[in-house]
Amino acid sequence: MKKLIVTILCLVMLVTALPVVAFSADEEEKPEATVFPVEAYCKDDIPISLEEARVATKRYPTFDLNKSVKNFEPVVRLTDGGEHKLDGKNPLEIYYEVWCDDSEENNCSSNFESYEIYLAYVEQVHNRIKEENNGKAVAYGGAYIKGYEADAARVEGAKTLTVYASFRIYEYDSAIQRYVETGRETLNFQKECIPYYSKITPVSGMPQYRSEKAESLDFSDAVFEIEYYGELPKQEKVVYTGYHKKKQYELDGKPLTYTVGRGNSRSVLISFYDTECVYDTPEFMEYPFSNVEIDDCVFEGSSLTEISYTVTYKDKTKETYTRQVMGNKADPNGEYIDFIGNYFVRVHESRYSDRTSIVSLDVEGIDDYTFCGHVSGKVFPDLIAKITAAFQEIIYKTRIAFTDFFY
Repeated sequence: MKKLIVTILCLVMLVTALPVVAFSADEEEKPEATVFPVEAYCKDDIPISLEEARVATKRYPTFDLNKSVKNFEPVVRLTDGGEHKLDGKNPLEIYYEVWCDDSEENNCSSNFESYEIYLAYVEQVHNRIKEENNGKAVAYGGAYIKGYEADAARVEGAKTLTVYASFRIYEYDSAIQRYVETGRETLNFQKECIPYYSKITPVSGMPQYRSEKAESLDFSDAVFEIEYYGELPKQEKVVYTGYHKKKQYELDGKPLTYTVGRGNSRSVLISFYDTECVYDTPEFMEYPFSNVEIDDCVFEGSSLTEISYTVTYKDKTKETYTRQVMGNKADPNGEYIDFIGNYFVRVHESRYSDRTSIVSLDVEGIDDYTFCGHVSGKVFPDLIAKITAAFQEIIYKTRIAFTDFFY
């Protein structure tokens, strides 16, 4: 019943929103269209890569030009002389959304603080668009190509490909002081296409093993041959750029991304610019760790700044690490602070009380947590915080063990 009520509420909100977003409340009052499309085309002279289309349409039937590695500029020209970019965005599509958590009573939230704030924002957007366009009609939409047509063009060696431009036209209705949709159109035009923008071939220094449970690979010594369309091949070394969830790299100034196969697969899908290739690592390495333990946490006030921990390998050897923590809480999964081999290390800190926090550490498969006291710079309060954290940890772990025993 609760889900039904929420669904009805959302539908009521949506229907209420439509008149001020795109439609008049009364269809008979909707003004007739006075502006119509003349043509759609691209203002650029960039050819479409059939290789990029192939990669993009392996999972989807179409490929949006605004998602290309190139900066295409599809536009539509209207009868009033206006030209409008088709970049896949529509600022007039504004919705008031409400969602509820079934697990808790009266726990609902929205993308706006209130319905009144939503209405004020809608009015602000419409006024801004009117000012930017001097009250003239506007058009919003996107341009795309069809996967099966790109496949046929590749097989047939075609020099052009059909681009479809799908858009909506809005005209300003002074009676309600809003833009109102007066038409939907899909036009098409021909655009030059080429087989590819780039090709890559591994040359040397490729990863020699894939690690069980790890999403990362070490490409730091890898060299690829790159062939850009119409240019002579050249060899470039991969450059390490940092890590977030996995190690990140660039090749010839462009991102080199990769995805490891599922399970015990040694296959790696490598993506670069508009193309991709599959590489098989020679070995598959089993998960090497048996335990991780947090040794120490360093706080400045209530912020975690440093953590020390010891990793135990399956062969009983141990390694101890100390790493800085930046305090970045943007990622709910925690902050990525290091890699051990191909395995990420991330830390998560959450406030438990005024004096303490729970700090957890994960090494992509094993984890540990502890309670740490906040630091005030004063001896006695800091001692109390440390003692409080120790007692809280004992109580917390005892409660978990007690729950596990009975359930």
